[in-house]
Amino acid sequence: EESTATSPTDAMQQQQQTTAKQFMEFLPTFYEAVLELLSKERTQSKLVFGADLAPSIVARVLIECFKPIVDSFEKRLGNLCPPPGKNIYGGGGSMDSSMGGAEAIAAAYESTIQFLSLAYDQMEAWNGRQAIVKGKDSKKLSPDDPANGEEEAPLQSVLRSAFHLIASPFLSYQRNLAEIERDP
Repeated sequence: EESTATSPTDAMQQQQQTTAKQFMEFLPTFYEAVLELLSKERTQSKLVFGADLAPSIVARVLIECFKPIVDSFEKRLGNLCPPPGKNIYGGGGSMDSSMGGAEAIAAAYESTIQFLSLAYDQMEAWNGRQAIVKGKDSKKLSPDDPANGEEEAPLQSVLRSAFHLIASPFLSYQRNLAEIERDP
């Protein structure tokens, strides 16, 4: 009679395969929900703080949304594909590609970059490149206008911080890309 019982290692791998698949399906939906949240936050921020402060406030909300989950996100990426030299089972080496591997990391990174691009586009559109220039009415500024740089510098700084935070779980993969490509 054949045994249908699975070993603890097989059971763990099967659980992680399911978890990896669920995470990859969840990620784009999560990013869409965050974009919707940012849109609603923008509307409320404009009402409460005014149109000039809304983009910067929303960028700070973005940071606060991701601060508590960055470590968990990094661990989930490690379950998809352990960073080079690490293995989810404690040793070094490669992993079963059915769990995700480099392709899963690339898909998660693609979703993240797409999210960051859409978030940036929303905030740029919200900012509208509108500025009040002393002695003049509100006018549309070109990207090369010096006043534009003064207006957007604080927002750009906050956005840069937010984007660095959100993309930080991918840092070890970026640093070791050649090794990951050799052993997907």
